[in-house]
Amino acid sequence: MRHNFGTELRSLRRQAGWSLRGLAERVGVDFSYLSKIETGALPPPAAPTIDKLARALRQQAEALLRLAGKVPNDLSAILLEDEHIPAFLRAATRQRLSKTDWEELMRFLAERRDRPASALPGRFSDAALVDRLVERLAVELPARRRVIFLEMCGMHGHALVRAALDNLLDGRVRLRAGPGCSSTVTGEFLGHVTQLARRRDTQLVAYPELMLENKLHRPAWGKKLRVESMLSPHQAVQRAAANPRRKIVLLAAGFETTVPSVALAAIEARRQGVENFFLLTSLRSMIAAIREVTRQTRGRIHGLIAPGHVSAIVGLRPFRQIARAHRLPIVVVGFEIPDILYALLMLIGQVRKRQAQAENQYGRVVQQEGNPAARRLMTEVFETTEGFWEGLGKVPESIFRLRPLYRNLDAAVLLR
Repeated sequence: MRHNFGTELRSLRRQAGWSLRGLAERVGVDFSYLSKIETGALPPPAAPTIDKLARALRQQAEALLRLAGKVPNDLSAILLEDEHIPAFLRAATRQRLSKTDWEELMRFLAERRDRPASALPGRFSDAALVDRLVERLAVELPARRRVIFLEMCGMHGHALVRAALDNLLDGRVRLRAGPGCSSTVTGEFLGHVTQLARRRDTQLVAYPELMLENKLHRPAWGKKLRVESMLSPHQAVQRAAANPRRKIVLLAAGFETTVPSVALAAIEARRQGVENFFLLTSLRSMIAAIREVTRQTRGRIHGLIAPGHVSAIVGLRPFRQIARAHRLPIVVVGFEIPDILYALLMLIGQVRKRQAQAENQYGRVVQQEGNPAARRLMTEVFETTEGFWEGLGKVPESIFRLRPLYRNLDAAVLLR
């Protein structure tokens, strides 16, 4: 095993044009250590180092891991999630499944994953569908117990109010609201906007939702402070490029859903050399907030309704980690009333079975891995730091701020 891995590593390194010392520096190991691995004097390295080697050599990590007899880190975590997973793999192995058998099984599992969303027939506005789901909820709910679920997006709470669910279920389901979108528009952010709006050489632009939802106290903002609506970050950057004598400041507040588009604007402005484009941001991590809320409310809530739009970016892994750490049922949910009702059924099912898993009801939008391309944009432009949240206190790694390479775009420099 040692010799085979080392020989293959040497061959791939030479094919890629890397020197032994160059590859070692890229991966972050000593070159003599790498030399001993190639000669077979030392065993293959740990899985994280093999991942780095694979990326540097532009190879699939799975092939090198298999040659080294190592299990990928994410797979190790998955194997520990549930006692049924190792048992399933052993049973499948004993069946000596062919490649075709495995492909068919994977197709079946993919269909199974998406079934909650596809199990909602007809139009989502169909009153009969809502009635059937409410009837099922009434049957499935514990008869003498009130269940409390936490929702982190006000859209979910508003939808259930419209459905009059509290009255229909005799108060047996209670929803508690966590920090919503309004928590991103802080007093400090509004103060900076006010200061910038007084500058005659500055034009403020914002996404429509930031203005339409009264987050900027419109109509005063729309008239006196001349905040213009921009439909895309590209449009804001192009406005700056076409008006070099004016400073264009893009106002951006929101969670992980908003961050990638703002990052794209920063990258585009830097690439084009647009020096009069700036960002005033109040961008926060919903995942960090959920971690803190679940820590503070542990034992006092029975499940979490996770927002589908944030999950479309971050994927399911963060929610699985939270579910394991806090023994809390979690369901990623869409925003139609049947979405939420179906998700409540899924949560209640976990409560009854004493499970704590992260399930995906919003399979028509949210994928297992989320949106890796969007996360790469976020990581390139932003880093996270500790920040204060009203009602929560200081939350670690919850505020997105520009990395040093992009700090020249920070509109705060105009306020000095």
